[in-house]
Amino acid sequence: MFAKTLLAAATATAVTLGGATIAAAEDGKLVIHRGHVDVLYTELDGDDLKLGLQERFTTEKDITRDAEDVVFKITSDWWQDLTGTTDQDEISGRAALASEVWHDGNIWPGWDNNALKGKADEVSYTFTNISGPGTMFVYQTANNGLTDYAPKYSAGKMAATSVLTDGSFTLKSGDVMKTGAEHLHMNWAFTSPGTYTVTAVAEAGNKVSNPATYTFEVEADNGGNAQTTDKTETNTDEKTTADKPKDDTKKGSGSSKIGTGGIVGIVLAVLGVLGAIIAAFANPMITFPRM
Repeated sequence: MFAKTLLAAATATAVTLGGATIAAAEDGKLVIHRGHVDVLYTELDGDDLKLGLQERFTTEKDITRDAEDVVFKITSDWWQDLTGTTDQDEISGRAALASEVWHDGNIWPGWDNNALKGKADEVSYTFTNISGPGTMFVYQTANNGLTDYAPKYSAGKMAATSVLTDGSFTLKSGDVMKTGAEHLHMNWAFTSPGTYTVTAVAEAGNKVSNPATYTFEVEADNGGNAQTTDKTETNTDEKTTADKPKDDTKKGSGSSKIGTGGIVGIVLAVLGVLGAIIAAFANPMITFPRM
């Protein structure tokens, strides 16, 4: 009985330690709240066009996943007032922002079609269904790589560029985004807390992908402004070391993330102690002091 209790405790410890680095939603989906992510990742799977996502949160290498297996989480730290931050009045009000510029502790959302280079000159994304409690803004304020290069500032404000074919900045069901075979980033902003879903289909040449549904979970506004960036990276086709997962200690939190290697070491140590205790109980030559 004692051995079973210890085994259960060791298992619980392993799960707890694992949760320090990789969180899972109740439905078993991977929750990603920081690091480089290609929300829209298109590649060829044999002769089929496949749409999913790519993340560099769980490891230092890009991992491709089905969109339905992941939740992107925007924490309460990343709310800010967007009014007047760009030259577009449409982009206004308080919103939780996942920026096109890398910020430590937030997701860095992009898209990547590089796998289609030499196979397709243009990739088109149709957003077939958009749902959520508020408005979703999608836009760029740096080199967009779609048609032209946006100036950085206009009349003292950041010049915003639409990524949608209708020129708007609000993502709606039926909207279309066209791009080349490239890797770039854009801003995603959410005006209300809650769960948003985005279903998209990619088209390249004469191929149409599977529909992929992406989920964003937005925490409630904490009333402050988004943290200032500790480091920034510009839009680029080259993924940098900033894409790697960070030891993401938040300012003033007094806590830090435990790396995967550290978790494995601790779990092995716990299991080793457990094995020694079980062996001791199984060996009649070993006695224990009376309590």
